[in-house]
Amino acid sequence: ASAGRARVRVRSHGRTIARRLRTVPTGRARTVVARLNKRGRRMARRPGALRAKVLVRLPGESRDRVRRVRIVG
Repeated sequence: ASAGRARVRVRSHGRTIARRLRTVPTGRARTVVARLNKRGRRMARRPGALRAKVLVRLPGESRDRVRRVRIVG
């Protein structure tokens, strides 16, 4: 991917529970920490694991890369 901004969003049950924008250089790996917002923290407090999708859009791309995760509060 080219240099620019990478966008990370975490969605669960149709709601955005975390997001983060980070500038990334070309050809280097970067860790992006997307902290849960108020709604996400409330959802994670419920018993059991919270299923969510992590959507990552890299610079120069028009579609999101999607991974499923489980969040345990």
